[in-house]
Amino acid sequence: MRKRKGKRGGRQGAGTGRLTGRQRAFVEHYLVRPVASEAAKKAGYAEGSAEVAGSRLLRNAKVAKFLATAQKERLERLKASADEVVVEASRIGLADPRRAFDASGMLLPIQDIPEDIARCISSIEVEALFSGKGEDKVQIGTLTKVKFWPKDRALDLLARHHGLDKPQAMKLEVSGPGGGPIATTDARDLEGYTDAELDQLEAIERARESRRAAAVAGSDSDREAASSPETS
Repeated sequence: MRKRKGKRGGRQGAGTGRLTGRQRAFVEHYLVRPVASEAAKKAGYAEGSAEVAGSRLLRNAKVAKFLATAQKERLERLKASADEVVVEASRIGLADPRRAFDASGMLLPIQDIPEDIARCISSIEVEALFSGKGEDKVQIGTLTKVKFWPKDRALDLLARHHGLDKPQAMKLEVSGPGGGPIATTDARDLEGYTDAELDQLEAIERARESRRAAAVAGSDSDREAASSPETS
């Protein structure tokens, strides 16, 4: 007895959790440059229908889910990379080169250099020192050169990361006439006042200004009288 074959799905990937080859290619190109029509063209969709295809792909539930997962993983990778850069910059900027040497000033064996100091070293050069010439030339020692990564660049990166490169706010103190307090008036919401009420408020303000002017003039007169020489 022959078994009946079930009907195949109409499109590749339809009804399953997998993406088709072009759908996956669309996601990969969209991650590089998030322009749907461009990603659709690069994924193999016809140029004339790429804009429609790109819009339809972004609304496709499977594609949208796959794209969201890929974007999340990418952000996590970028965050990890950024954190690693800050850690390395901290090591370089705060490294103490003395920890790479022993009490007598000799460079420690490479395997004994502390991990955080070893990561700050950009190169180690060992040069043989000789004395004499020709057949009389003999090695008398070695010269070891240790080069660390530049501290200034690392500290500059850390300063930008923590916002320390931005101008700091300055505090400015202002005083009124004669070093006294600044005369202020309360801000009022004048909406809804009648013309008569506004006239009264204006008159009050004029009276206050007159009293202030008189007080200033009086203090100026007193200072002038005190500074004038006495006449016999």
